[in-house]
Amino acid sequence: MDINDFGSYIKKLRKDKGLTLAKLAELSGVSHPYISQIENGKLKSFPSSEVLIKLAKHLGVHYALLLLEAGYIAKGTIMTDGQLLVTEGSYIEARKEIESMDPDDNEEHFYLDLANILNLPEISYKDREVTTQDRELIKVYLDTLFASRLKED
Repeated sequence: MDINDFGSYIKKLRKDKGLTLAKLAELSGVSHPYISQIENGKLKSFPSSEVLIKLAKHLGVHYALLLLEAGYIAKGTIMTDGQLLVTEGSYIEARKEIESMDPDDNEEHFYLDLANILNLPEISYKDREVTTQDRELIKVYLDTLFASRLKED
């Protein structure tokens, strides 16, 4: 889904819930102009996962669905209760699973594997592209950070 399709999707969800931009902004704590930019495909990149989580409950969907549609969840990266939901070729099944989740139960935790995220084709940090060299450096930092825990496994 590209940024324009994603914006149209958010707009449809909002209208299906009978919400105005102003009301969604009030409920979610995300500014009215920013939501408008999302819906009109005016952003350079997808909204942050934090913004999507704020919007999801009020749009009547589980936040994992917005993360999936925005590309934050890629094949092989999402787990819940130790179960891999998105695996090669199972996007449709994962989407169905996520759609069946109660949008009010956003306490369910999903785990994104950083190693897999670093393998996504397009990732950025604060609107700057993460290069191949950046990715390798991040992996070294993560290996160092988790060295003692990795030894225990």
